[in-house]
Amino acid sequence: MTEPEHAALPMPIRAIALRYDVAEQAVRRWTKDPTFPEPVKKGRWDPQLVDRWMRRNNPGAWAYAQINQGVENPLGLPELPEDELLDAKRFGEMLAFLRPNHPEEERAVPATTIRSYESRQFVPMADRHPGDDLEPPAEYVSWRWSTVRGHIHGSRQLSAKRVAVTDDTAQES
Repeated sequence: MTEPEHAALPMPIRAIALRYDVAEQAVRRWTKDPTFPEPVKKGRWDPQLVDRWMRRNNPGAWAYAQINQGVENPLGLPELPEDELLDAKRFGEMLAFLRPNHPEEERAVPATTIRSYESRQFVPMADRHPGDDLEPPAEYVSWRWSTVRGHIHGSRQLSAKRVAVTDDTAQES
């Protein structure tokens, strides 16, 4: 049997927490979700099933773990120039990558919400403002793509409106 043919060892709560860089208490909450995979033995879960559940139900934490394992763009974000400026509307459209379980028309975060999130420091402060005397002149409050992408890849939070998905109702991505 070669190395890739070996089945991954079941993970305890502590290993799941380390893999997704969250508190063990968060993992305990996940395990109480009726859609979370059943343990393969007492207190241990199949890493592949957990990973599949995370991809569907907590894509921010899933992407974070993927990046730590060397995957460059796990969410399939667009390839944009690092310094391209995105307004609040486009920022909200990019956050849709963290909300795959929401209905299509609700995935993007409205621009007004992005500006509210900025004032409450839920998203990074805008990189550019009109009249900031930088070149090229900014026509609107905006964020560099590198800032937005970093925020998305660093997000390990569930969206406020979480919609759990089971294997029966979700398509394989």
